[in-house]
Amino acid sequence: MKGFFVALALISACAASSLSRDAQWEQFKLSFGKGYRNLEQESERKGIFMAHVDAIDAHNAKFEAGLSTYKQGINQFSDLTFEEFENTVLMREQSYVQGENKASGVVGGKFHPDSHDWRDSNVLGAVKNQGQCGSCWAFGAVGAVEAQWAMAGNAPEILSEQMLVDCGAGDCNGGWADRAFDTIITEGGDCRESDYPYTAHNGNGCKSFTPVVSISGYNFMNVKSEGIDALAESIYNNGPHTVYVYANSNFQRYHSGIFDDSSCSTSSYNHAVINIGYDVNEGYWTIRNSWASSWGEQGHIRMARGKNTCNIEHYAWVPYL
Repeated sequence: MKGFFVALALISACAASSLSRDAQWEQFKLSFGKGYRNLEQESERKGIFMAHVDAIDAHNAKFEAGLSTYKQGINQFSDLTFEEFENTVLMREQSYVQGENKASGVVGGKFHPDSHDWRDSNVLGAVKNQGQCGSCWAFGAVGAVEAQWAMAGNAPEILSEQMLVDCGAGDCNGGWADRAFDTIITEGGDCRESDYPYTAHNGNGCKSFTPVVSISGYNFMNVKSEGIDALAESIYNNGPHTVYVYANSNFQRYHSGIFDDSSCSTSSYNHAVINIGYDVNEGYWTIRNSWASSWGEQGHIRMARGKNTCNIEHYAWVPYL
């Protein structure tokens, strides 16, 4: 009889767990406005979602035990496999950057404190959302230009990424930060996003527009050879930098904390983001993403400093007016 009650308790616990997972699924659909063509597709997406929840729970158990420095969580990508996420959000994986051996144009030797965050200076607008388009390279470049414009004392502007997708060398399959800056220079500047709205799709040719913010050039840093202190110095003195990173499935599920993942590639990249700060004592870079504020720490991720986590300490660009 005692065995019967134990079994009954186990069945009840499993049922409660199942109900809890179902509740999470319903909340996920509501929070992110998810809709599916039919029950078959929803069942498939739900299965993927449950696999993510399993991975999240397993990882967070390690976090609670002090075996990890960051937490994972449900976000808008939780019904996508990593392969789907890779094909719709990230750029094609690459390991080489053209011109990576050229000398840096950043002047060193300037003071920088142990920590800095450009969000504290009100030169950054709201976190943007690239949607299901691998245009992160455009968002990384535009965000750095917007920051430079505001740092110079100008009224903040929200600039167009779609202009770069339509008029530049990249598209939804990926691109290059330096070529994005080249396009802004060649086109005489970038226009307001309101005048050239973002569609998250490859365009049908470059449309006419009126530039409102221009740059005269940009500097490249090979952080791998120049060192992380040089990058921190340049971020403090010159502003937010566009950087490349490799985003893996753990990065996809990131929620909070300092992302320190030894399984992440340190030799290739598939995503562009903006390095907006650092903390030497706490050991992290503050990275602004373009996946909306619902992802990570209000759209940001703190990444371990000094370990080239996900290749974050390799390539960096900073524009100047």
